Amino acid sequence: MISQQNKLKLKRILIALVILFTAVAGGIFSIWKFGGMSIQAQGLVFTAQIVPSQHGQTVLAIPPFGEVVANTHRGPTEIRVNLERIETNGFTATLGKMPSAEKYVSDVKNDFSMQIKLFYLRQFLVGVLGALIVLVLIWRLRPLRILKFSLAVGIVLAAFLASSLYNYDYHAFSEPEFRGTMKMAPKVMEFVGDTLSDFEKLKGQTNVVVGNIKELFAGVEDLAGLNHPDRQNGSVVVLLVSDLHTNPVGVEFMRTIVNRFGVDMLINAGDLSDAGSMPEATLISEIEGLGIPQVLVSGNHDTLEIMELFAESTNIQVADREWLEVMGLSVFGWPDNLGDTQEVEYADDAAKKAALDKQAEDIRAAVTQQGMPDILVVHNESVAIKSADLAPLVVTGHTHSAKLYSKDGHVVINPGTVGAAGFRGLYSKSNVPYSAAIVYYKPGVGPISCDMIQYNPESRQFLLERQVIAEPAENPEQ
Repeated sequence: MISQQNKLKLKRILIALVILFTAVAGGIFSIWKFGGMSIQAQGLVFTAQIVPSQHGQTVLAIPPFGEVVANTHRGPTEIRVNLERIETNGFTATLGKMPSAEKYVSDVKNDFSMQIKLFYLRQFLVGVLGALIVLVLIWRLRPLRILKFSLAVGIVLAAFLASSLYNYDYHAFSEPEFRGTMKMAPKVMEFVGDTLSDFEKLKGQTNVVVGNIKELFAGVEDLAGLNHPDRQNGSVVVLLVSDLHTNPVGVEFMRTIVNRFGVDMLINAGDLSDAGSMPEATLISEIEGLGIPQVLVSGNHDTLEIMELFAESTNIQVADREWLEVMGLSVFGWPDNLGDTQEVEYADDAAKKAALDKQAEDIRAAVTQQGMPDILVVHNESVAIKSADLAPLVVTGHTHSAKLYSKDGHVVINPGTVGAAGFRGLYSKSNVPYSAAIVYYKPGVGPISCDMIQYNPESRQFLLERQVIAEPAENPEQ
């Protein structure tokens, strides 16, 4: 039989194990709930967090594309890393200084590796603090016992964290699992390979555009006939843009036009983002900083979340099936059908035709009911063409090709792509230019004339073409 003394000793051991178990559980819970940390690497901002899991793996989440998963370590923990945002200025500056893509990737890895150690230190401290809270508030132990159990918990947590840190295998990402739209990763990686091989082209074009846009416009006042007579005749100077696709250089292009041409207001026909993701929202403050009233509609690459953020900005109004009054002009905007989905293309041609025909019918019904606006804004050009008679000026985008045509007193203008189709445009065989349009609109009369502006960083050609809208151009769709 067990003696009374041994029973007491066994009871103390069991109580100590229960205390230790609950303290460790409290520490792990604290790590899970409060151990998240921001990590910055070469203009990229991540959040890292350790969560309980049956498998020792790392999950890299890139919203809205999906996740990249790799079995990187042993132990019942998952390291979850989320790409939160891209610091536009820092990212662009970093690109300009990097000698090669390999150097950039290496620097990101080095920055991440250094900060991941601080991340683990934070997890340890958060875990110990959580354990202390359990020991003090739940068990109400004396200070000496708290110290002893804290040391024991610290050893357990250190072993728990070290088991994943010191056997972490970075090479596991050479054979990852893809989730969500990232399942298309083999095709994406093929594109990325081409992108990295053309890294010098990317960096060179970015530097050329940023460094020379202001120089190109510096002598704009000296160009013959540029001082537009319609501006002194009561016209509103309206800058038309579309398809920025998260290119920060495109924002600089807009800012320079606004400053040099005395623009009164700006209309954006959509596709401000490339994937509609939160990291791309960092451009909002820069666009807001243009300092003039702006109206924009969503494109097929934008999302509801992105547009909601724009709607909260100063000087920016999101036109969503409603009439807006800006600078004495009525503007009616209609969002793209795909703007509230995760898709950027229709399932097939039949679905596309049906959706676009329905959108054109809905726009016509709305205008018939509420009256003709001064300016109609719609992202898809085919819808704009069907709606050409519904406003003196119809602004559109989507095709990345600048054009202007008029018929029977109604004008349709596609300003092309102010972001040169985003960074994807840098790899286009057609060398997509940065482009925009300036319309001189006289309230009560309509658009008087238009300046089409293009800049091709590949050839360094700058084109400004003025067109008097009174002379109708043939509608290419007729």
